[in-house]
Amino acid sequence: MGNGSTLPADLTGVAAISVASGWIMVLKSDGTLAVFGPDSGAQTVPASLANVVAISAGSAHFLALQGDGTVVTWGGNYYGQSTTPGGLNNVIAVAAGNNHSLALKSDGMIVAWGGNEYGQTALPTGANPALAIAAGAFSSFAVIPARTPVVTSPPVGQTVSSGTSVTLSVVATGTAPLAYFWRKDGIVLAGASQSTLTINNVQASDSGSYTVDVTNVAGSVTSSVAAVVVSGPPVAPVIRSQFQSVATMKGQLVTLALSATGSAPLGYQWYEGFTGDTSRPIAGAASDTLTVPPQDTAKTLLDSGFECDWYFI
Repeated sequence: MGNGSTLPADLTGVAAISVASGWIMVLKSDGTLAVFGPDSGAQTVPASLANVVAISAGSAHFLALQGDGTVVTWGGNYYGQSTTPGGLNNVIAVAAGNNHSLALKSDGMIVAWGGNEYGQTALPTGANPALAIAAGAFSSFAVIPARTPVVTSPPVGQTVSSGTSVTLSVVATGTAPLAYFWRKDGIVLAGASQSTLTINNVQASDSGSYTVDVTNVAGSVTSSVAAVVVSGPPVAPVIRSQFQSVATMKGQLVTLALSATGSAPLGYQWYEGFTGDTSRPIAGAASDTLTVPPQDTAKTLLDSGFECDWYFI
């Protein structure tokens, strides 16, 4: 029928047929197999074939899946398409392309071999596990189950000052498209439907527990809680306890310390010099204490001119 291929008129008990490039593979209900080619009648099949349950024909090679989960391949092998990978077992489906072969295992893993000039045997990320496979001439296809969303990076709670802004973000995986629904104290926020939520000019009323629901066709997942605390307006630093001038003996260590209040976080930078002279910052001196190295000669630190400068970040 077509392209010169013919089937015997008395062929019965057929369970499946696979056709490619004029070749016709016939699987019979008793698990036996026959192959017919263009204008040449029945073709020889491997004598070892037994209990065949599925077949697939390529342009010049053939795949037969046996009941024990093993695959027998034969025919054209110019791209290695008829060289079955060693240890291939537990197969539940096969598919043959023009010059490549596919097998689907019972655990959903796909095994591909043969020609790869168009990437037909290079499995993309996410192809496994699969539910079903198919092969085109130079392409491969897999039906994969929809994957429920998984939050891989939840939103992180923050403490911010009123009048500023706060941004919460979530990263999730799963079958696209993913939809996002942000909640504050369990109530869905209108219009908050992106993976990032930004609130500008926050006020005390914006304080609360924030979560995000991530959904797709397979289900949904809710992130962990991100607590947002909105404090009053930023408060400038105020020194509450100033360090005192001290006299030190040669070879002694001296620690200077002060205490300051203001909106956190507070930043510190110590300088050597007189007040207001910021030309000599002390490297690494960025806390509320400073340990002065042993002096070469006895002198007062007041004369040495150590001082502290601070700022609000």
